[in-house]
Amino acid sequence: MGRPNEVLIHASPGDLAHKHLGNLGDDEEAFWRVSGTPRQVEPGRRVWFEWDGRIHAWGNITALEDGRLWFDGAREVDLDCPVEVPTRGFKYVDPLTPHFADAD
Repeated sequence: MGRPNEVLIHASPGDLAHKHLGNLGDDEEAFWRVSGTPRQVEPGRRVWFEWDGRIHAWGNITALEDGRLWFDGAREVDLDCPVEVPTRGFKYVDPLTPHFADAD
């Protein structure tokens, strides 16, 4: 595996509902709480949200800081997850974007 550069988060759709684009103001961004500062990813990459082996949302990472991964709001999708999923928390993954040409 090359240098991982996207993030896969194990989270229920309910945990993410208030972070969807339609629930954010025009100048608002969403964040996900993490332990420490994510170091193997950078702004401009994607964060994916998985539950029960399905990816149900994604967003573009906008900033990283201690304890928070900021993104521009979640977009709903319903996709099979092509990688082993975390049982809790998050993991770094090789880019999933090429697997999902229609996830824009």
